[in-house]
Amino acid sequence: MEQVQKPAASGQKHKSDRRFARTQDDLLTTFRDLVLSRGYDGITVSDIVERANVGRSTFYEHFENKDDLFRHSLRSVVPALADAVCEDCDRARLDMVVRHFWDRRDIVPTMTGGSARVVMIGYLAEEIETRLARRRRQTKRAPALPLHLIAAQIAEAQCGLLTAWIASQGVPAERVAEALAASSQAIATASGL
Repeated sequence: MEQVQKPAASGQKHKSDRRFARTQDDLLTTFRDLVLSRGYDGITVSDIVERANVGRSTFYEHFENKDDLFRHSLRSVVPALADAVCEDCDRARLDMVVRHFWDRRDIVPTMTGGSARVVMIGYLAEEIETRLARRRRQTKRAPALPLHLIAAQIAEAQCGLLTAWIASQGVPAERVAEALAASSQAIATASGL
């Protein structure tokens, strides 16, 4: 009976998956460091690939452009903020994300200003709109405005509150998270959802 050997590619694939993830992590770290030192508007893809010591083609295997890289860096926080429009949102997770913003207050002004703000608000609004659509299906109500406008209003309000809180300090993260959830749900309700 012949022994069946596993193709070498399966081991290579696992190794390349780790390499892919490591390269992506390196690009994200480089991006964060450059944003801290130069600001979002002050960096380019060329700056990122040069500092990360990777080729442009490698960058584009991972991300479409600088904005896509930024959106990717927000994947751990944006869904929790978007969930704030849901009455059953995970408050512990929202508290954790708000605390994360406080812990990263050195980078928040860069994330919430200039063209970075447009990217962040756009991504957050897309995620909020998804949740508002679900809420509309559950309530079977027609909102007063198109969902994308309601989502944009909520995203701007959330970003504004976080930015003002970081600048003013003094309020516990839990109270800010509570205010984010209450105001986000109030806007959705006032819009007819």
